[in-house]
Amino acid sequence: MEKRKVLIVGGGIAGLCLALGLRRGGHEVVVVEQAEAWAPVGTGIMLHGNGMAVLGALGVGEGVAARGKRMVGMRVTNRGGKELGYMDLEVWAKRVAPSYAIHRAHLHEVLVAGCAGVDLRLGQSIADWEENDEGVWVWLTTGEEERYDVVVGADGIRSRVRAMWWEKRGKGEGVAKPELVYSGYTCWRFVAENRTDLEMPVEMWGRGARLGWVPLPDDLLYVYRTLNAERGGEEAEVGRVERVKGLFADFGDRAPLALDGLSEETVLLRHDLEELGRTVVGSGRVILVGDAAQALTPNLGQGAAQAIEGAWRLAGALGESGSVGEARAVYWRGQGPRVAMVRQRSRMVGRMGQLESGILCGVRDWVSWLTPRGVMARQLGALIVDPTK
Repeated sequence: MEKRKVLIVGGGIAGLCLALGLRRGGHEVVVVEQAEAWAPVGTGIMLHGNGMAVLGALGVGEGVAARGKRMVGMRVTNRGGKELGYMDLEVWAKRVAPSYAIHRAHLHEVLVAGCAGVDLRLGQSIADWEENDEGVWVWLTTGEEERYDVVVGADGIRSRVRAMWWEKRGKGEGVAKPELVYSGYTCWRFVAENRTDLEMPVEMWGRGARLGWVPLPDDLLYVYRTLNAERGGEEAEVGRVERVKGLFADFGDRAPLALDGLSEETVLLRHDLEELGRTVVGSGRVILVGDAAQALTPNLGQGAAQAIEGAWRLAGALGESGSVGEARAVYWRGQGPRVAMVRQRSRMVGRMGQLESGILCGVRDWVSWLTPRGVMARQLGALIVDPTK
């Protein structure tokens, strides 16, 4: 097995998981992250069994489980609280691995701790590169020039590496410019004190809007709201909390309890939900992974898990293949069809959940309520598989 020197650009979930996988394979790994310090950012995140199986194989599964909260099931209801569907996650816990909810910052802390011994460099990124048959010569933003066998862009949905790669190679190879596609709905997220007994993840479907919550450890609750809206809508800070609450005032049952923790002091994040229309893996000695390659809509709770899966497959391919080109092809054969399936299903769930017509919403809710749990289990089973086997 050839040992390679790999530069990973981006110290997020995909980048750190890739570093863990490559280090276990004996490769020389450098991770550059433009942030000056590791900061506790983000809100909650769901990690289903497929992602947890990989984290276990990477040696950090127990750490994630210790910082997370085990999810035994998930409910979908209408905006009044009537159950439309239930997903039993314990079935897949026995077959693959348990599912957990965790604060994104805590997941990141576990991954950074697991990367002890990896060359992690903060406050720098890639400025330029040149490649040939012998390697990639990289110029960093700090001025250093270094040689690598492979450069991996793991720098997120607005990847600088992806943009640079397309200008340098993709355009000349006839690849259409990778563009972000707006889903048609925006999302607010926050984490607050769980003041009640909300112990199970729930997503409520309304008309052109959804409200969901996921219990976290330490009596915290991750809450998200989606709303059909124009892209890039501006939002005044004055009265923001009350306006957002008002947008979901027609959600009943336990929805007011989930919104109870939202106050003017709460960190309330808003993002238009976007995706890459197709997976982009790079070419030559430059490869993309995670959101840089495959950013998905979050409707299935599979974004992080697919980034983790991709990092696992790429680490394995780089270790087992004779050339970088062969490794990229092996990675693509494993990751491409998998992500295409998740992307299609996530889009479909998003379209269903964001329906606005009262008649269509009624039909959707009725059909969902009539769908046998066995059908839902089979659909979930296509997502929660063990990539390490």
